[in-house]
Amino acid sequence: MAIIATDRADFWGFNPNNYLLSYCNSNGLNPANYYAEVLQDGSTGLQYINIHPNGDGGAGALDTIEGSPKMVDMSAPSDTEVAVEVLVNT
Repeated sequence: MAIIATDRADFWGFNPNNYLLSYCNSNGLNPANYYAEVLQDGSTGLQYINIHPNGDGGAGALDTIEGSPKMVDMSAPSDTEVAVEVLVNT
């Protein structure tokens, strides 16, 4: 799953939409084409906001991402990364 930008959540008042809108506005991007995901670092407890393109499967996708592995969501075949991961793991 592609992460196009990341920053600490506390810098944005723990509001992922603030970061998403600011990033998109400053880079001339349409915010409707992206979503923000909040993850917490297990060792430090810091929360980070990652911005992904919608093509990555949407905010509810359980893709495996580098640095924060999650279960692969085999029910999201429209997500090409999931399809590849499922194919490799079966």
